[in-house]
Amino acid sequence: MQDYNRNFEQKIATFCQKSEPLTDDECKALGKKDEEIEVEKFITSNTQELGKDKWLCPLSGKKFKGPEFVRKHIQNKHEEKLQEVKKEVRLHLLHMLVVHSNTSIASMDLFTLFSTVLRFPFSTII
Repeated sequence: MQDYNRNFEQKIATFCQKSEPLTDDECKALGKKDEEIEVEKFITSNTQELGKDKWLCPLSGKKFKGPEFVRKHIQNKHEEKLQEVKKEVRLHLLHMLVVHSNTSIASMDLFTLFSTVLRFPFSTII
């Protein structure tokens, strides 16, 4: 029985140990995505030029006279799509930190993880 308890404690100890979060350099090497860059890519990919002074938002099918108007339209009328892009980036970061730091969610200090490494409030990921 003592052997069983000792083995169980050793196995559990690996899940209870705190590990250091990944550094920014390590995150970049693993393919860290930047939220602002991903939002910019989304806006750019959803801004189509139809001709001279004719631009289209494929999300709504609405036409505009310039790309700056499409950008403003996407930011104002398709905010939920931008939030989805941001959420995907955050989930990618969380996945990267959990998988590549060899840490289980249970053993992580989530407040520290979200506030210092990811730099966004916990409520925005939900």
